[in-house]
Amino acid sequence: RSQPRQPDASKRNVVNIDDYESNWQPHQPLLSAIRDDGVQDREEQVREQLQNGADANAVWTEVTVIGKEFVSITPLVAAVLRKNDAIVNMLVDYNASMESTYSFTAGAEQNVWTGTVVNACVPSNNLGMLTNLMENRADMHALSSDEANLVWQAAYFGHTSILEYLIELGLSLECRAVSPDDSNV
Repeated sequence: RSQPRQPDASKRNVVNIDDYESNWQPHQPLLSAIRDDGVQDREEQVREQLQNGADANAVWTEVTVIGKEFVSITPLVAAVLRKNDAIVNMLVDYNASMESTYSFTAGAEQNVWTGTVVNACVPSNNLGMLTNLMENRADMHALSSDEANLVWQAAYFGHTSILEYLIELGLSLECRAVSPDDSNV
């Protein structure tokens, strides 16, 4: 069970990829490229970075993606959240882990919630991306840190098309999540 996160404001180095200009950031070379801002050749910039050795499995901390601050996130999860199929497929080609995770603070107690890349598809009802990840062997049975499976998550968000798809795959209907504020668990 995760512990409440107590950020030290003096040590925070928050990076907002939504506000990045197109210039490259040497300490996180993929960060400025993985965004969905309508810039032409964005995929080519990502490909170039990957060809030059950028880590498709890097873990970025204190990053803002689509207006939400994440405690940690990987390039694959960021591309999924940005709904960029081309970059997702490219990262997969460069061996991005299908077990990539991301985390953010949740609940009144501000505990850290962690999920895998497949969890990132559900809040936005992105069935196409979820199917793509499954076809690339993502673990559809993975539980998030609150012990919720994808069926629970799809039901929580009211996304019936994803829910029907997951039931057809045979995912368990008997999963119970734990409230992020239940620190007694």
